[in-house]
Parts: sequence; structure tokens; C-alpha cells
Amino acid sequence: MRQARRLAAAGLAVLAVQAGATGSAPAHWVRPEQVVALLRQPELGRCCGVVGVERSEALPRLLLVRVDPRFRGLSPARQIELAEEWWHLWRSASPSGVLAIVDAATDTSLVSFDPEGRARLRSPPTSERR
Repeated sequence: MRQARRLAAAGLAVLAVQAGATGSAPAHWVRPEQVVALLRQPELGRCCGVVGVERSEALPRLLLVRVDPRFRGLSPARQIELAEEWWHLWRSASPSGVLAIVDAATDTSLVSFDPEGRARLRSPPTSERR
């Protein structure tokens, strides 16, 4: 599990560097398909519950990340950290992009973002609360 998290984090770091997040180096744009491919990595699915990643045909700037209960099983701090990493990564590929993280079984939105990409977890439906 830790190794999968390290691999996923390393992939995110590589794309962030490619996106020019390091400052003075010329920016190398990350292509949307690179982000989709990274988020589809099996390691990310195993450690974080990502079971689907797709761009909307009707709204190409929308990236939909579907997650299973493993995502909610992570600590709230880790869920927020991942959501913000994914938001920033998507915005590096699609500057006006919108990221949606939804429950794969119900299509319920799990995370809200403010304009700067700060994530806030949405409360689960009452049926999921204990």
C-alpha cells in the first residue's frame, strides 16, 4: 500500500515538473491525456480507490474521477490532499478545467473545490453515516 502511494506520488511529481511547476524553467504543458493516463494507473486504484477517469464529451474541460469506498476509507486529510493534487494537475493540463470526484456506485459528488483549488469533503448521504 505504501509503495503504491509512493508510485502515485512520484507520477504526480513528474507531471508537475513537466508542467513547469518548478519556477524559472520554461513550462512544458501537460496534455490532458497524460493526466487521464496517470490517474488511471492501477497503483492509484489500489491505494486510493480510483476506478474510472474520463473526460466529458459534452464538456471536454470536465474530468470525472470515479472512486470506490477505498477513497472514503482514507483519512479526511488524505482525501483532501489527493483531491487538491488531482485538481492542480488537471488545471495544469486544462487551465479552465473542472474536476469532479464522485462515488462510482451513486455518482454522488464527494468533494467541492473553491476557485483556488482548495478541497472540501462533502458529507455522505444520511444512509452512509454511522
